[in-house]
Amino acid sequence: MKDELTALAAASNMLSGLDGVYLCVFLSLPLSNWLVKKLGVNDPPSVPPEKKTNA
Repeated sequence: MKDELTALAAASNMLSGLDGVYLCVFLSLPLSNWLVKKLGVNDPPSVPPEKKTNA
């Protein structure tokens, strides 16, 4: 019985880890994007502005 419970626990642990990856990619990322749009957060610029040089 001990070996059977250990095998079931290992399988459950592996499946929980895989479910977590899919939950993150397919649920939490779109939800985060929706919240950002709903709250009106502006994206920061991807390229910082160039520094002005005094020449």
